[in-house]
Amino acid sequence: MAPRRKRSEPSPPRSLKPRVYRPATSHNVLVAFAACVFLAIALGCSQLGPPREQFLAYPLGGIGLFLALIGTARFRTRIVVRDEGLSRSPWFPMGFGFTWDDVDYWNVRRIDHIHWDHPSFTAAHFVLHGGRRPIQVAEEDVHRPGFETFLRDLRRHIGGRER
Repeated sequence: MAPRRKRSEPSPPRSLKPRVYRPATSHNVLVAFAACVFLAIALGCSQLGPPREQFLAYPLGGIGLFLALIGTARFRTRIVVRDEGLSRSPWFPMGFGFTWDDVDYWNVRRIDHIHWDHPSFTAAHFVLHGGRRPIQVAEEDVHRPGFETFLRDLRRHIGGRER
């Protein structure tokens, strides 16, 4: 039987289970569809087109493969909040990882694009020690279970450094 703690002793800090966040899937489906279109056109150019147009199969196929790779990476993207820090995987194309001690300060920003084709979005912006590049986690990157839950997790770990 474990010895009982005195009331004056503080309880040990509870280690929380890592929380996994997943992105919204709407963009992933669009990228996968675009990849299929490029690959189909490349296949058509290489098999059915006249010899003069068959050279188009290589660049179009390359674009299709690149989009398929990006789409697959987006489908597999996970942002994990742990007691030690924050990480995003897979590392290609935009993965990162840092500990809470690396964070100089962070804030929540509304990013307004001046171009009509890019909508505004909200993001958590992290500035890290040592001149490392700032990191942004957009609202759509933590769609499930949600941006507010993500912000609560951040405030629990590094709330004192929010500006």
